[in-house]
Amino acid sequence: MKKILTIILTVACVIGSVKPAFADTASTTKPNVTYGSTSEFGYKEFMGPWQNDKWNYYAYSYKYSNWDKDIYNAVNSNSSVTVTAQSETQYSLSGSTEFGIKKIAQANLNGTFGQTWGKSYSVQFSAVKGNVYELWSANRVKVEKYQYKYKPFLSTTYTTLKSQANDKDGTEKWFWSHK
Repeated sequence: MKKILTIILTVACVIGSVKPAFADTASTTKPNVTYGSTSEFGYKEFMGPWQNDKWNYYAYSYKYSNWDKDIYNAVNSNSSVTVTAQSETQYSLSGSTEFGIKKIAQANLNGTFGQTWGKSYSVQFSAVKGNVYELWSANRVKVEKYQYKYKPFLSTTYTTLKSQANDKDGTEKWFWSHK
């Protein structure tokens, strides 16, 4: 019984690790994102109250960056094809850099400022004559928003500084075909 179970598990592992050739299938629906878009989406603001004289992480949103695409036009015949797209982005900080925000924002990141992250995708498929195949990739960035409210020396009003850190939220791909 133990020998049979070992054989079954071995066969299952071998079959599970072998990927069939040309396994990727293109969607026939255009992606629900606009290629090259860097508009923010999924905005979420946290509830206050916010402390004065301190950096507060008050909101976040998402955006796509560093788009890449590879297009194959199967003009003359059916063929076996591989397309590749690669997206790379750096962890970054923008806006105010006063009052130690870099150190505070760095503590929340998945990496360090200046470090590059991303992914390369290759898709292998059987192209059908007359179709155009597109592989898009983009990095999904989490935009972490900070604010610092303080009263400058000899002032009666508060000033608010803003800063945002671009953090890693993954790399996505879209593979689709059209006529």
